[in-house]
Amino acid sequence: MNRSSDISKSDTFEEQMELQNQWRFLHQSGGEFIQRLGDRSLTQSFTVKLLYIATGQAEMWDRNNVVGISAGTVSAFLHYLNDNEQGYPPKISTLLNILRCRNIEPQNFPSMTVPDSFSGSNLAVASIKEAGACSTPWCGFHGSNKGMRTPGRFCNGAPSVGHRQYHQRGAIKYIQPAVCMGCYMEYGYDPTSQWVAVRPDIERINVIRKCLVNGLSYEYIRETYAIGMSTIQRLVGYIVAHELLPKFLNDRLRPPTLSEKELMRRFRLIYSSDTKEKSKSAWVLFSWTRTQFHYYRSLDVIQRWYFSGDIHGTVNIQDDLARPANDYFMDKLVQEIEEMKRLSIEITMNEVIRRLNASFLRNVTVKSTPYREYIWKEIEQQKKILRELTIQQWWDRAKEFVGSKEADETIIYVKDVFEYIGASPPTVKRHCPQLNDWIKEVFDLSRQRQLQRKVEECRVRIEIATGAIISQNQSASIQDVLRYADVPDHIGYYYPVLVKALHDAKYRIQRNMELVRESLLQ
Repeated sequence: MNRSSDISKSDTFEEQMELQNQWRFLHQSGGEFIQRLGDRSLTQSFTVKLLYIATGQAEMWDRNNVVGISAGTVSAFLHYLNDNEQGYPPKISTLLNILRCRNIEPQNFPSMTVPDSFSGSNLAVASIKEAGACSTPWCGFHGSNKGMRTPGRFCNGAPSVGHRQYHQRGAIKYIQPAVCMGCYMEYGYDPTSQWVAVRPDIERINVIRKCLVNGLSYEYIRETYAIGMSTIQRLVGYIVAHELLPKFLNDRLRPPTLSEKELMRRFRLIYSSDTKEKSKSAWVLFSWTRTQFHYYRSLDVIQRWYFSGDIHGTVNIQDDLARPANDYFMDKLVQEIEEMKRLSIEITMNEVIRRLNASFLRNVTVKSTPYREYIWKEIEQQKKILRELTIQQWWDRAKEFVGSKEADETIIYVKDVFEYIGASPPTVKRHCPQLNDWIKEVFDLSRQRQLQRKVEECRVRIEIATGAIISQNQSASIQDVLRYADVPDHIGYYYPVLVKALHDAKYRIQRNMELVRESLLQ
């Protein structure tokens, strides 16, 4: 149990102190804190006791009554109890969270005992149960006289999207219903959201299909037909799932080792682009060979075949996935980038697409793997050249500023140098550490020269003050000499040169006073 990691995860200082005090109390409980259960180790006994508290101190192990920890954490603890590599022991923060959910004070935990009936229960990892029938209210009942739900007319016998599972937030359980792939695609239902029955808009689907066939972009569809971007992406996914894939994935091309459930799971990945990166760049996971999935391509692989009319498997899939789809497009891309270099235009992905005047298909194509890698390589090369030029400009401006300050004999501050070259210290340190070290050395030398000049000036003042005191035949102490010379005490008493000058001044003044007294006696 790692104490430091538990404490560092707290948000506020008060929470850190509270957790630290609780951890110290439990740690100092010694043998009372953990009692060995049977032939289990102390850590395994602690895990069993933690699960006993999480189930509400039940007599027997009941996986459905666990609160305070997720189902995955419970499985990890059970794996640990059965000496499997997938498991790991609990932390003290997990115990404190369970105690909070069960309203138990940490001081009462050591005195609680685990009954033999619970410790002897079958604490094994339960097998994952298959999801039941589709639980959407509009999924039909067909061919059943036993009251069991069977796939409806929208399900097409497809398996469910996900397993029936529980999401836990503290002590509250949230159920996630099972949804069949047919209802998922037909209604655009998201299992993580509320029940929303949205039937496909046939009119807008026809409009989007027509625009895509003619090579029009998403932006054109949004501005012309007033269709939201998220709606466009969802309906395009509907077109892909219901029109492109059923025609493209025929029996001849389907690998015999691929199960129907795995195939539908891959379809779901193509259909739902949840992340920002996928929805922005139209990239989805689609991989295909005769034996396994290992290629990653974008939607344009399927869309080019569909919109060009070649949807019956006449294209060699593996060859097309292994090479660029359009050599002419690559040549055009190289020409545009070379032109941008000649005109000193900054190379960016959006600027390349704009200069190519890319339509929807071209827009997706330019973001395919070979073209995208070429563009990013050129962008990095351009950044490297610009960075080298910028570093040289930093050096020139820094030397110019230092030279002007040295001529004025003023101290050179590091902040002033960075302000003059127009770059922040972290930026200079990251891209040019040699310049950063040189600026610091210049500052140190400048400060040393400034101190030397100031010390020399103070020494001259002390000599002048000493001569004035001797000329007046007056007696004076070292403090009087410093005051007469207008030299601060912390400077006069600190530097050895000034200390020596003060002692010489004191000796000269005393010698002069002795001569004066001798002359008066004569």
